[in-house]
Amino acid sequence: MSVDAELVEALVVDAEVMGELVDDRDPDLVREVIGVGEVLLEWQAKERDPVGDRRPVRPPLCPRDALVQAVEGLVRRDVVLTALVGRRFVGDDHGDLVEGAGDQLVERAVTAETMTGASRTAAALDHGARILGAMEPVPPPDPTAEPDGFVVVVEPGDRIHFLDWGGSGDPSHQGDPGDDGVPRLPGVLLIHGLSNTAWSWTPVARRLRLVRRVVAMDLRGHGLSDAPTEGYDPPTFAADVLAAAEGSGLLTSPDDRVILAGHGFGAIVAAWAAVDLGERCAGLVLVDGGWESLEAASGMDVEEFLRGLDEPPEVMRSMAAFLADRQAFDPATWDGDQDRAARATVVETHAGKVVPATRPHAAEASVRAMFDYDPLTTLPAVEAPIVALPAADDESGSRARSLAEASHARAAAGRPPIRAVSFGHDGHNLMRYRPEAVSAAILSVAVEPRG
Repeated sequence: MSVDAELVEALVVDAEVMGELVDDRDPDLVREVIGVGEVLLEWQAKERDPVGDRRPVRPPLCPRDALVQAVEGLVRRDVVLTALVGRRFVGDDHGDLVEGAGDQLVERAVTAETMTGASRTAAALDHGARILGAMEPVPPPDPTAEPDGFVVVVEPGDRIHFLDWGGSGDPSHQGDPGDDGVPRLPGVLLIHGLSNTAWSWTPVARRLRLVRRVVAMDLRGHGLSDAPTEGYDPPTFAADVLAAAEGSGLLTSPDDRVILAGHGFGAIVAAWAAVDLGERCAGLVLVDGGWESLEAASGMDVEEFLRGLDEPPEVMRSMAAFLADRQAFDPATWDGDQDRAARATVVETHAGKVVPATRPHAAEASVRAMFDYDPLTTLPAVEAPIVALPAADDESGSRARSLAEASHARAAAGRPPIRAVSFGHDGHNLMRYRPEAVSAAILSVAVEPRG
């Protein structure tokens, strides 16, 4: 994209991600910042995302030719000038973080205004978008790191498993001043989504462990944690998170603080735990979940949703078929870590077929807990700052509206608004598709103002 030299000296984008840009010399854009172009890429065919809301989504960005389309005019010239020009950032059609710039985080203040349909980027900017400078560089992934596995025992004897990725800082003094008098940075506890495991966070953990202490837990009924017949309720899930934080050494004294990051259902659990932790939660990151009512978002009741969890028989006929299905979501991001994460979600039978590793009663109880979740009650009670990372929305923009409503509820409670970074064309598993951006959001959240 190029504009008149009077307006700006240069706009810098990542060509690998954004594709080949074409010139846009719209007089409105040159004369006055009241219009902006959305950079849209040519996408591959739609593919099914089995974990999110069960609706088709597109895979991540592909190196295709870009198009520039005009969108509705923007007001607040000062906001746009500062955000798009002064900070030298360019987002895609939903204001996304430019991949490859891990030390730069695009954030939006989601307001009470409703963001609708076709031009949610323009709506968000009109409502006061702000783009912040570098928070902290995101290191490259550490390909040699391997976590240690541990369990912590909770009442009445259930074992909760977690992966300890180690990382920067003494785990027993995360919140205390170091020898130089500078407070230790909070550690990070990562919580996976429904029918997944702690291994799903590997691409993020490999990056964060170089600058933070990192732990990823298995929720009860998932992974290597026990699957009791009871305890799938908000207080117990929150207690499991606290037990993992304390058992891993992330929280060892009243002064210690921890960042909670959850994906999908894990974002809901993280929100419940953040309420209980109070000021000991340094920040809450909601990765494609945790800000909306599942019944409203999915358009289903709990029974209908449960019936839709079954995978197609052809996918489950063998381990090879299952892994091929997962790889096909986005071959470019498939690697050994993704293979291991996928294998952890299924069990191979003697007949050669695979079945979900999550026990049916645990999956059902977890889904019922998800449907009971009320974000407009829970999120305003979270003292910590919140960053949300939405993936693909539906055509009506209902997820963006739900996020705006949740942010408005926080504002009404005297809390800071939810900061959001949207990945409008990516699937549910942002840890796989956008690990650098997810890592950047986690590193940034603890510096946001608290309620």
